[in-house]
Amino acid sequence: MDTNSRLADRVDNIRILKDLLQRTAAELEREINNLNEAKQNLEYALDQRVGMAIHINVENLVSREARRTGDIVEDVIEVELHKVGRNNTDESFSTIAGEL
Repeated sequence: MDTNSRLADRVDNIRILKDLLQRTAAELEREINNLNEAKQNLEYALDQRVGMAIHINVENLVSREARRTGDIVEDVIEVELHKVGRNNTDESFSTIAGEL
């Protein structure tokens, strides 16, 4: 009898542990899904922000070039706008290349 009761206790313990592992696995799966969703939302927001920055930069450059007279003179602001445009483009391409 002693062996049978110890074996029954062991089986009960294994069932309890199995249930605990299944609940933990389900919680982990939910958390992973939540994190993936948050990651996708952040990536979308980043894409929107970078896209908006590039759009504003291009709009500024086009506006400045439209107001230019016959001589072509670059000032500090225009040089910085070109730098920002190149950096944003380089970062975008680096991000895309990193995902491939």
